[in-house]
Amino acid sequence: RYYTPNGRSIQRPYQNKTKEEYYALRSEEDSLAPADPSFGIKPDVLISNEVIQKDVNSILLYPTLEHRLSHFAFQWVIDHPSLTKTYTSPHTFLQSFVVTDDLWSAMKAFVKNQSPMTDKMYDAERNLFEKRLKIYFALHLWSELGQRMAVNETDPVFQQALKTLN
Repeated sequence: RYYTPNGRSIQRPYQNKTKEEYYALRSEEDSLAPADPSFGIKPDVLISNEVIQKDVNSILLYPTLEHRLSHFAFQWVIDHPSLTKTYTSPHTFLQSFVVTDDLWSAMKAFVKNQSPMTDKMYDAERNLFEKRLKIYFALHLWSELGQRMAVNETDPVFQQALKTLN
């Protein structure tokens, strides 16, 4: 059986039933779309699309920019081997890493010729760029573990899931 974190079963009994009988047992509580059994179950906690989409802005309009940010972080990590001494684990990195003004200027200079964004656009999106840089630095310092930890730190769905466990 499959259950939500709140203990609600999300699986109807299916023994000795045809596919049509199985779907006929579906109740409104099982789905957000009562007329469409393929839509899925109703979540215990709804997170608005606005919360999920708040970081979807100009940085994501330029797919090559993501690649350039990753390349910048990779190059910075190679050029600054002391980072592994400063941040001895993904945990210490996530707690204390900040994008300094020097790092910010270096990043803008690195991606400038590869992006149609203006300085004003970069500055308006600085918060998002800082999140993305932190993710890429974590990736290049601690591989996928660091990246996943950095992503989860700002993922609204993951953060809401953590709150439901308490």
